[in-house]
Amino acid sequence: MAVDQSKVLSLVETIKQTALQDQGACRSAQSHFQLLGLIDELRLAVETPTETVLRLIYQPPQNAALRTVMDLGIFPLLVEQSKCGMSATELAAQTGAERGLIVRLMRVMTALGLCANPESEVYIATDKTVALTQPIGRDGIPCM
Repeated sequence: MAVDQSKVLSLVETIKQTALQDQGACRSAQSHFQLLGLIDELRLAVETPTETVLRLIYQPPQNAALRTVMDLGIFPLLVEQSKCGMSATELAAQTGAERGLIVRLMRVMTALGLCANPESEVYIATDKTVALTQPIGRDGIPCM
């Protein structure tokens, strides 16, 4: 099924206008929620049906990886070392997990945007990493 270019371009323009509103003096929770909804709509307009199905298939393994990272206590370690980051070897030593497992888990966390990966097997905290160490993340993720 071909992508409807006119719909995509229309959504891009609507996203642009909504993003400008979301950054201006009129910023509100409602405008931000609307912007996120439009971005989701754009992704669905661009994704092929197969890509949508694959994204859904990959969600449970991603959630399992996230829960494992939470159980290992990796995010607080990254936040503590936020200036220089931590290597997979350092994370393995701190958590007791195998380095290979850390590398595979952190590849998923980086792809999800939950931390940064400035060089091979080195991980740095982001604002999203910090959120996962606060009650909303720390307490919510185990409920998945």
